[in-house]
Amino acid sequence: MSNDNEERFVYRWLQEHELSPEAQRVLDLATELTMRTLPFRNEADPELQATNWDAGYYQLKGLWKEHCPELWEEFRAAYKALGDKMRPKVYELGFLKEKPEFYPGYELKGNKVVRTKSDEKQE
Repeated sequence: MSNDNEERFVYRWLQEHELSPEAQRVLDLATELTMRTLPFRNEADPELQATNWDAGYYQLKGLWKEHCPELWEEFRAAYKALGDKMRPKVYELGFLKEKPEFYPGYELKGNKVVRTKSDEKQE
């Protein structure tokens, strides 16, 4: 575990990379939502552990919705726009492999993995 004096991975990564305007907008809105809802963290369900230093999206989104509904909707729209931009590039950006690897005798047809015809004849 890191001590308090060490910079975190994401912080360092962000310092070394330039974000697209869409990604920067999502980050800026998430930061603003987080800062605006800091005073309300003690009101959150204790099981969410929203008061922890590393509370993330799952723990905080309820606070964001409740205390900053307009900004929350702006965040959701920006997040969707970023996803729409990235979705066609999932292979180029390395999120998915170009061609999924399957066991011999199987292939991808649409969104299903099926046996190939040559495999069915061998049985």
